[in-house]
Amino acid sequence: LPSGPGMNVGFGNGGGGMQAGGKKRVKIEHLKNPAVLALIRSIEMEADYGYDEQAWRTYIASQRTAFSGDLRRDP
Repeated sequence: LPSGPGMNVGFGNGGGGMQAGGKKRVKIEHLKNPAVLALIRSIEMEADYGYDEQAWRTYIASQRTAFSGDLRRDP
């Protein structure tokens, strides 16, 4: 069997063994982008959530679903 990175030693079917190493680690970095924040603030001037991405998503979703018109076809 092909082995991954690190050291693998085995002793037949199910008897003993040794492993070192393991899976690759994934590092997630959240970067701040002042240009994008300035653009969003210029589009939505009445809201300012800074770099809180979830708050911006909630606000924009509420703006898209809000309807203040009349649903009747005849005036």
